[in-house]
Amino acid sequence: MFGFWQRWENLATYMAMASTFTMMCLTTVDAAGRYLFNAPLLLAYEFTETYLMVATVFLGACCAYRGGGFIRVTFLVERLPRRVQEVLLFLTQILCFLLSVLFITAIIYQTPKAPFSITLDVLPTGPGYLIVLVGLVFMSLAMLLDLTKGKAGFLGGESPHLEAQTVRSGEDQ
Repeated sequence: MFGFWQRWENLATYMAMASTFTMMCLTTVDAAGRYLFNAPLLLAYEFTETYLMVATVFLGACCAYRGGGFIRVTFLVERLPRRVQEVLLFLTQILCFLLSVLFITAIIYQTPKAPFSITLDVLPTGPGYLIVLVGLVFMSLAMLLDLTKGKAGFLGGESPHLEAQTVRSGEDQ
């Protein structure tokens, strides 16, 4: 199970990186074509916003979750006793998981309404919705796995403050 999980995380991370690189190259070529030759690439902006940016964000979400890359404000929680911190972290983990399940439900509801066929002026948004769904499902599974282990992956393991507090309390004894 964990071998598959690690391979998926690596694949999703590399796909997010490739999407970022492709977005960078496509935007550079589009801007150069627009300003140097007065001939921008057809549908470059739409392709970037509909697929590449979505893939970068949502396929990279699991990696950001595991690495503790999400924004958090800890100045209040750091001042609480360790046991209270652990309970709040666990409750936050549950809340984040439930919120991602809510997002998954919304995407499942919206995806059949999104067009999957190509028209002359607009790219289909349906594949973008599927990318969001895949990224959120795997991030939610990572959260669920961490909940069963009793840890908070969005902290990237353990909070540095909790570790420092453990060391200090060990010195006091």
